Amino acid sequence: MKTYIKTLKEKPHHHRKRFALLVSGVFTLVIFAGWSMVMFNGPQSVSLAQEETQYESGPFSSLGSTLAASFVSIRNNIGEIKATLINNGQ
Repeated sequence: MKTYIKTLKEKPHHHRKRFALLVSGVFTLVIFAGWSMVMFNGPQSVSLAQEETQYESGPFSSLGSTLAASFVSIRNNIGEIKATLINNGQ
């Protein structure tokens, strides 16, 4: 491998770029294959009742519910500040 890297340094630029693309493509395919084996591990036999009770929150739904809760909290805090200012002003 060391000798190939030494000879690769002597090759033209387009050949080195093609080699880098090949290596990065293989590395990406290995990562994708591992990810797909973990995420899509075949058909799962889940009954309809289990499927209805089983809910997996995705990243976007989790982010949405967190942002919604934050905005509600901020709105309530602003309402409390307004009420306090109005009561202190009288």
